[in-house]
Amino acid sequence: QFYGGQLYWAIITSFTGLLVGLIRFYTSYPENLPGLFKEILQYHVDPTWVIHSFFLSMISLAGGASLGPEQALASIGGGLATYVTDNYVTFVDEQYSKLVVLGGMASALGALFPTPLLGVLMLIELSNLPKTYMESTLVMSCGACISFLVYYSMVDISLIESISSKGGVFALYWKFSETNCLTAFSIGVICAALGISILLTIGITKQILNRIRIRLNRFKFLSTVLPSVLAGLALGLIYWALPLTIGNGSMVITSIISYGKQNKLSNSLLISSLFAKMFTLGISMNGGFVGGFIFPIITIATFAAV
Repeated sequence: QFYGGQLYWAIITSFTGLLVGLIRFYTSYPENLPGLFKEILQYHVDPTWVIHSFFLSMISLAGGASLGPEQALASIGGGLATYVTDNYVTFVDEQYSKLVVLGGMASALGALFPTPLLGVLMLIELSNLPKTYMESTLVMSCGACISFLVYYSMVDISLIESISSKGGVFALYWKFSETNCLTAFSIGVICAALGISILLTIGITKQILNRIRIRLNRFKFLSTVLPSVLAGLALGLIYWALPLTIGNGSMVITSIISYGKQNKLSNSLLISSLFAKMFTLGISMNGGFVGGFIFPIITIATFAAV
């Protein structure tokens, strides 16, 4: 429901922003580090900032930022692989070095989803495979499966929960109809509109926060710390007003689907939460927090679907 959150959430997210800003300032954390997609395309992760990125991402996610853990995980796996190939292992064929980096990323992402191959498929889609399709897929899948087995032997749950087909959430048997093509086309149009809206929202929040940084440019400390604090405060207030937007969405996706299927969520609440989630994503990405945007986008898609 509207305003179903707690106001003290704003204190937690503001303090998280303060902590993130202080760490970025005192460690001189770069503002222009490559993101996940660029690291995948470059087959390289700078090992110098991997530990910083990990702790910043951990603090960001624990403090409620609307970001996913895939950025930090891929940085750890790719950073370790980059360090090994740069310092200890030399391949005659440079393409193998690139494949090792992708394999490190796939291994780190192996336990992120309910099945280890989802991370592999994501890397295949986003990268230009350095070796043949079968060879690259085999190397990445081996690492991802080992990571998946080790993780699940200790913790029997992934960030996104597996959703049972019981209760009619999914159709186990499906009969094709020509109208399904029209449905698929409509879904594609809606997703395209959502994608454009997300890009616009991220751009708007980036301009707002960058203008604040420019105004405070004379004071390096304030220009680094204050935008993160303001971003945290904004996140907390949005979470208080629309609690379904909290965090990266992993805690609420199952509830959104379950209650939505039972028509217990009003359209006004779903639409408001959908657009608010876009702003929490933009604020988190541009407010100094560290993390990925895949999980928040999945949550936005869930709002739209319900």
